[in-house]
Amino acid sequence: MSIKLKHDASSSIDGTIYQFYIAIDKCFELLDGEKVIIEKYGDVTVSDKYQIEVKHYQEDLTDLHENIWKTIDNWLQNAFDVSHYKNLILLTTQRFGVSSSFKEWNSKNKDEKKQILDDIFQKYNQQSKKSESTEKLLNSVLDGNKTVKLLDLLEKFIILDSSAEDGACYEQIKQKHGKSVLSSNTDDYINSLMGYLLSPTVRIGEIWEITYQDFTSKVGSLVNQFRSGTIVFPKKYANLKVGDVEVNQHNEHLFVKKIEDIDYHEVKSKAISEYVRTNHTISQELGRYAIGRDHYNSYEQEIIDTYNPAYSKASRNTDKTNCIKDSKNFYDSITGSESPQFIHFNDTPKYFRNGLLHSMANDEEKNIVWKLRVDENE
Repeated sequence: MSIKLKHDASSSIDGTIYQFYIAIDKCFELLDGEKVIIEKYGDVTVSDKYQIEVKHYQEDLTDLHENIWKTIDNWLQNAFDVSHYKNLILLTTQRFGVSSSFKEWNSKNKDEKKQILDDIFQKYNQQSKKSESTEKLLNSVLDGNKTVKLLDLLEKFIILDSSAEDGACYEQIKQKHGKSVLSSNTDDYINSLMGYLLSPTVRIGEIWEITYQDFTSKVGSLVNQFRSGTIVFPKKYANLKVGDVEVNQHNEHLFVKKIEDIDYHEVKSKAISEYVRTNHTISQELGRYAIGRDHYNSYEQEIIDTYNPAYSKASRNTDKTNCIKDSKNFYDSITGSESPQFIHFNDTPKYFRNGLLHSMANDEEKNIVWKLRVDENE
């Protein structure tokens, strides 16, 4: 459930970042089927468990501080269903003031909490100097027509004061949730999680929604990425023998036709083998690492960025007479070169890079060909 409430949170970027730090921490507490919802209005909601109003302020939390009264007033709106949550939490970096009436708040029952609010209101009315906005806010919260809902709310309302400042909060998150990765990679790990929470993939309008399943998958992917400086590439299919039957099954594929275009028939079986082994490795082995599609896209782009200038250079240096011979040399040069590193795997084999090349050559929308371009004016 997500309700857009009328009082906006702090407009400072620190407050927004702090809100997402709290959200990261709560995402790690999710159980299967649960989700965290983050709103631009300062809320972090965890399914039907609780809603947290996050405040990043410096000054003391006094009896009349608007963070308490505005938070209560928000939840008293008709659009907000108090019964939906087990707890309603104000989490703030503020400390209670020396004479604050809220110091023992969390140990009180709903009637005692209501009495604290009434006493504060009575003291305020005795002041000679009043603020119109404060008076309006207090009157709204203590409106007699809202008493039943207010009592229901107060029964669930908890104030968590003196929460760690943003820098300390970040360090706590690193120490608490960064144990699964190499210590030198914890900053990159937490920052990557922060980027994930802020990404358009989890944003729906003005809220961010993170499910247990999606967060668990992302954490798994990042842990594998950052748990060590490098990772040994899986070798289960490195020496897989591809038989004649399977080779024949692929003979009509577009990537094979492009090899036939340069009359390089003797490398077809090897190319098909690379293609098959790569597909097996991705589906059967790399799938265990929860590697995102974006990693494959980045790797394919790196391959293309190597292929394109090499193709242009080779095309400039050929002619009609030598085109086929030069195209075979170009094929050997590209497929025989060292493979770029795939994410954190330290020994990415050539067959894997070549298999992806053949996959891209098999895609009509991708311009991967082996026959060099000849200047028709020659």
